[in-house]
Amino acid sequence: MTHRPTSRHGDQTLALLTDPYRRLSHLFEQAGADVVETRLALKETTCLRGREAARIFYDETRIVRAGAMPAPVRRTLLGEGGVQGLDGEAHRARKG
Repeated sequence: MTHRPTSRHGDQTLALLTDPYRRLSHLFEQAGADVVETRLALKETTCLRGREAARIFYDETRIVRAGAMPAPVRRTLLGEGGVQGLDGEAHRARKG
């Protein structure tokens, strides 16, 4: 198992809600890596950045979008049935 730097600042939910880009940048810089383990909504979470992270995110064999977003977020921020929650052919068709 590969060692990943871990944030020692506890749960990051509130910090990320108030200033997500600056907070994530700070976590990455502090870790000296493009991968850092932290906690969001009290759950262990892996944060990634960079070209390789984008490749991983867009690789449909590695990422499952359906059901990944909590319902309240889906309803209020993204809307039901948004492309962000679709996989496979449905995702490709909507993405265009």
